[in-house]
Amino acid sequence: MKSAALSATRLPHKQQGNVAVLFVVSLTALLTMAAVALDTGDLFLNKGRLQNLVDAAALHGARVVDQGGSQTAARQAVVDILVKNLESGDMRQLSNNINLTTLNTADEDVTNKLNVLFLAAPEDNNGLNAAAGRYVRVELGQITLTNFLSQTFSFSKNLSATALAGPSTAAETCFQDVLPVMVCGDAAGTAANLFNLPFGLPPNDVLSLLTMPAANTTPLAIGNIQLRTITAPINTANYQSALAGQLFGEQQVCFTAGTTIATQAGLALAQPLAGLNTRFNGSADDDFPRDNNNCQGADIADNVVIDGQGEIIDAAAIATAYRFEDNYLADIAIEATACSAPSDDGNITLGIQARRRIVRLIIADCAGAVNGENTLPFLGIGCFFLSQKIADIDVNRHLVGEFIDGCLTQSKPSEQIGNVPGPYSLVLYHVPGSTDS
Repeated sequence: MKSAALSATRLPHKQQGNVAVLFVVSLTALLTMAAVALDTGDLFLNKGRLQNLVDAAALHGARVVDQGGSQTAARQAVVDILVKNLESGDMRQLSNNINLTTLNTADEDVTNKLNVLFLAAPEDNNGLNAAAGRYVRVELGQITLTNFLSQTFSFSKNLSATALAGPSTAAETCFQDVLPVMVCGDAAGTAANLFNLPFGLPPNDVLSLLTMPAANTTPLAIGNIQLRTITAPINTANYQSALAGQLFGEQQVCFTAGTTIATQAGLALAQPLAGLNTRFNGSADDDFPRDNNNCQGADIADNVVIDGQGEIIDAAAIATAYRFEDNYLADIAIEATACSAPSDDGNITLGIQARRRIVRLIIADCAGAVNGENTLPFLGIGCFFLSQKIADIDVNRHLVGEFIDGCLTQSKPSEQIGNVPGPYSLVLYHVPGSTDS
């Protein structure tokens, strides 16, 4: 009996030992899982932050290239935006592991962890660092984060990210920032896509004069302009704001086959056109910034000699005009502060909104119409560079400038394979063959 009683009293002590072992094993497993979960969560959190960094950097670099900047300037812009974003408090872990103090912006290997390359096309891996590459690829890798608890399990926290940015395919459907200005074109010039000028208008990179006839009964001709009807109250102030850049509802429109354009009658054009001058001078309330390059040549009056399309053929006027390729883009590319000749006033200042002088105009078929209230068939959208501001807002009724191949806009890309001329956006692309973009 004593033996049996003794055995009964010892049994609970053996069970307690087994429970202790199980508890230690379970606790170790739980701590392991917690450590891995904590570091895994931290890894994915910082992976997302790193991807956001390179996405912003690629878009910033692409904007510099799009504005005519050099590849060296674009690489510096990539570094600048990375440094700026890494100053954020939630970027501390990444900031501690990304050194951007020693740079070589003249080479694709900007640092041992940062590469910035330029592609001729988004899918072209063979055209890296093409001289005319408009697509910027940013690669940031070899980023090793510190483990919190799981270092004993050889848990790797290595990060990398890649982003590619550049112009979208031309926007052929919807536009958000078209000026309420209609230009008369020729339906016989319509091509397969909406941006194939000339629609009877002067071809790209030719100095043009777009003017409004003085009388409401004058037949409209190619190169004539009218104000497009807006839903806001029809007055000079609203048109000036629209031409300065304020968006009214009808400036966010989609054009399809059969779309018509309503134009406004009974309103003098000169005063509303003064809204375009904010693109050279800015506005007093800073609502509408000036272009970073507001240089211009000698004033070209509306009596300059033109051909039947509106192309300026006066040699003296052409010689003194501030041209898009030769002057405007060239001055920006070399980061000039003074205007290149020919110019009579203006300056170039970094940091002000770029390309404000490039506007989007509606092109319509004016066959048989007279100057006044009209409903005209839509033909397309033209990207137009303003060579000069409106010199006398009480008298002048004309625009001087050049149609150009493409212009930045907020819009819906056409999603066609390959680029076509016309308005575009700067967008992110998937990097071919990459799992990091």
